[in-house]
Amino acid sequence: MDSAARPLMAAEGGPVGSDVIDIAVVNEAQRKAQVSMLFSGRSPSEEEIRLALKSEAFKAEHKGHEKKHFVMFLIFVAVLAMLPPTVRYWRRRHPVSYRLAKMHYVSALEYMRFLVGWQPLVLMLLAGVFWVLGLE
Repeated sequence: MDSAARPLMAAEGGPVGSDVIDIAVVNEAQRKAQVSMLFSGRSPSEEEIRLALKSEAFKAEHKGHEKKHFVMFLIFVAVLAMLPPTVRYWRRRHPVSYRLAKMHYVSALEYMRFLVGWQPLVLMLLAGVFWVLGLE
């Protein structure tokens, strides 16, 4: 079937009238016809047509992007699964460096606990000073 005789197909393989526009269509009239089918019987403005074509071009350009997010999620789960055995191995094979890193981590946690514990008091004190000085 030649290209003039076949019906327009959407980028996702569906027929014309589906929610995806074939951005590979060269003829501007065919593009406008595809876009007008998305607007359920009303005649879209030129701005609406331009925005619909731009949106479909963006969708086509980023097709498959969801797969990348799934792969990142799988990597994250694998890292979380391997973390406990890795830490146990590190603690057993290199106890000095493990204790040093743990000491720094614990001191950072103590510093954060200090900040979180005193933050409300400091903020209330500052708010009171600003109120007294009229610096709202």
